Amino acid sequence: MKQKITLLLLATVIVANAFGQKPAIGISAGLTSSLWKATVDDETETLGSRIGFTAGIVSAIPISSNFSFMPALNYVQKGFKETMDDVKVEATLNYLELPLNFVYNRDGFFVGAGPAISLGLSGKGRTTFNGQTDEEDVKFGSGDDELKGTEFTANLLTGYQFKNGVLVSLNYSLGLSNVWNGDDGGKLTNRYFGFRIGYMFMKKK
Repeated sequence: MKQKITLLLLATVIVANAFGQKPAIGISAGLTSSLWKATVDDETETLGSRIGFTAGIVSAIPISSNFSFMPALNYVQKGFKETMDDVKVEATLNYLELPLNFVYNRDGFFVGAGPAISLGLSGKGRTTFNGQTDEEDVKFGSGDDELKGTEFTANLLTGYQFKNGVLVSLNYSLGLSNVWNGDDGGKLTNRYFGFRIGYMFMKKK
């Protein structure tokens, strides 16, 4: 796991150096609204959304007057919450996510997109029935009872940065890779909306 995290950090540094520009660095935090999309026996079902937390660091690297490369390294909570009859099922998944966004900037507004890679850190599954809750750890790995530890997604991003460095952003993350390990042909993907408020440390003139 430490090696994978190191590779994510190195990837960001290498791409930043490729543009030959000193990046602006910032921090952000906010909320996620996530869900699972599951396909079993050719039937697809969307499991209800749950609210989670996200926080991380973000960088803005100028490419031209209106375009920039905006990578980030975020802690992101994903998962779902669903009630079926008298049973409530919930999963909370903790990921380290590296989005690599290319954005268009104009008068403080920005919009962009890019790929992202996420590494599963930990998770909890909860089932509540008749007032009793059973909880178990969600593990990442290659076993049939584990979720895949690496996930690939597509990211859409928009937001606004004020002149004082404060920024607000909204993103949508669409899971592209199947995180289900089972050999039954099932498919499971993560999706979430993220809302963040942050601050970019302004460069001295």
